[in-house]
Amino acid sequence: MKNILLSIIILPSLLFAQIDNGDSLKFEIIKASINFLAKDTATYRNSKGKSAICNNGDYDCLKKFCIDSKLLNAETKVAEWKNLPSNSKEDLNKLTGKILNDLTTVDAYKKNRIKMPDFVNFKENITQLSNSLSSQNKEENPPDSIFKDNTLPIGDTPDSENGLTWVALVLSIFSLIGFIGILVMFSKEKAVRRKRNTELRESDKDLKNEINVLQKKLKEVTSNISLGINEKMNSLNLRLDIMENKNTISEDETRIHISAPKIKEEIVQLPISNIKYARYPDTPNGFTGNALKDEQNGELIFEIKILDNSANFSVTENIDAQAFALSDFKNYMSDACIFSNQPFRGCRINTVSKGTLIKSGIDWVIEEKAKIEFR
Repeated sequence: MKNILLSIIILPSLLFAQIDNGDSLKFEIIKASINFLAKDTATYRNSKGKSAICNNGDYDCLKKFCIDSKLLNAETKVAEWKNLPSNSKEDLNKLTGKILNDLTTVDAYKKNRIKMPDFVNFKENITQLSNSLSSQNKEENPPDSIFKDNTLPIGDTPDSENGLTWVALVLSIFSLIGFIGILVMFSKEKAVRRKRNTELRESDKDLKNEINVLQKKLKEVTSNISLGINEKMNSLNLRLDIMENKNTISEDETRIHISAPKIKEEIVQLPISNIKYARYPDTPNGFTGNALKDEQNGELIFEIKILDNSANFSVTENIDAQAFALSDFKNYMSDACIFSNQPFRGCRINTVSKGTLIKSGIDWVIEEKAKIEFR
């Protein structure tokens, strides 16, 4: 619905302004392609699905939008498409074909974009834009022999001009109606979003209350367990003191006496986990200290086990993180991994041998890459 309303607004202005500038049409085609790419939240999980608002020809604005929306490598595609020719309708049709090929082929994630609800409107929109460029300009000064008796050519009469004015006025009214429709639709979406946020905040409060209740119960259980252990230890120590005084300590009782301190030590010495997670190497040769996270969030590809000033790392078994890694496996993993084969549809990532890291200040430098396979 949004694309239809935008087409109603954009196309009349293009037609009646007599846009024969191929560069302007090329920019509109590329901007429409980036806006469609921003709606692919399956590949770009951090994208909010918003559209770029850039003036015609402002490619720097378009590239900044790609970076801010975390559309990985989209800014390089903008630069690549910008350099393609746009002098004729055939050039724009080739540009449109290349963009569709770049966005919907190569791997399974890109092919799934054909199934997106906005794909049909997106394809029709850029096709209309590519076909709106005139194949040749009209002659401005036709030979005198074409006209007889000094008559004007058809289309230069006052009635023709009035007709075009009325058509332009009608289309402008439709454009205004479309713009008002978009504003109404956005206001409704904003109200729905506000209501949803309110419901989520109330749900968060209920969840926090439940967590607090569980934490209190856990403290009570832990306190009861500790109290029971302390009473048992006091009882054992009392028995040992009585036996020592009587000099009748048996062999079994001696074992109890020796093992009692060990029980205390085992209770005190709790295992300390030092597992970190990282999305991908954020430096050419490893990970910065700020890139390491304590918990998995579904997008952290690497699992890092720190051992003092060294560490080893592997690809996580988390399904969501693996799906994120496979969406662009070369960019995410090539700096840290050696591939034994190429990924295929429905595959999983298996770490054949872990990579190693060496600590340098607060950063971690890759000493040896991990070896992985797709199966």
